[in-house]
Amino acid sequence: MDFREVEYTSITVSDPRTVTDGLTQYTVYKVHTETTSAQFKRGKSFHVHRRYKQFVMLHDALKTFLASQTTTRCGDVPALPGDTLASLLNISNARFDAEFVEDRRRGLEEFINTVANHTVLRFNPVLLDFLQEEDFELT
Repeated sequence: MDFREVEYTSITVSDPRTVTDGLTQYTVYKVHTETTSAQFKRGKSFHVHRRYKQFVMLHDALKTFLASQTTTRCGDVPALPGDTLASLLNISNARFDAEFVEDRRRGLEEFINTVANHTVLRFNPVLLDFLQEEDFELT
């Protein structure tokens, strides 16, 4: 009998922290992956740190990839959590409000778990790099 371990990937987005880089401020999230999938070169448990704009880059790359798949209907890339008017205009530093950051963190976690367990997207090299490479950037 062959008793294979069930393949799974579970990702948590946690520990948001505000970073000040010169005149720029942004929030960084810890993205921790637990998996039994052999497609990950970093093993079964690892983490990276990501900014929201990197999630946007991932989202856009996956959307472009799915649009290019003409032979099969693969579904849609799930939506990212959005901004509020106050956060877009950065009224009273709204992007760093604890409630806004927590809502965004939950939305990012839902997004990345949906993508990482999608029948087609979970094998996408951009997703694998996003989850594993500390210096993730798209050119």
